[in-house]
Amino acid sequence: MPTLISSDVNGYFKRLGQVKENNRGVLGAEEKLVIIWGMTRGWSKAKTARMIGRSTSPIGRYIHRIVYRPQTVFDDLQLYSQIADRKWGCRICGEFMKTRTRIMRHILAHFLPMEIAKFATLGV
Repeated sequence: MPTLISSDVNGYFKRLGQVKENNRGVLGAEEKLVIIWGMTRGWSKAKTARMIGRSTSPIGRYIHRIVYRPQTVFDDLQLYSQIADRKWGCRICGEFMKTRTRIMRHILAHFLPMEIAKFATLGV
């Protein structure tokens, strides 16, 4: 299963920078995806801000929202896909799980502490 950001990470960020027209407004899906990607890699807010051409403020607000309401990432982004009747795939690492709840918790564990991922309300 292809993951969200290919192995050509630098090319992806270069294209994202070319598409970005201004530095204001609501974070787009691609920007949110880069924030999640950065969290999985341990990036600071400053590094993430440089990658997407934004200030650290909207990045910090989005991170705060997903820490206190993890369901937000599933509302904003398609981080998993259903492969078969009882097979769900993670679009971050390509791993498969048998239930939607398990794959959602697995995805949260990529970038949130396990105690948050394990007990988060998922709205499933």
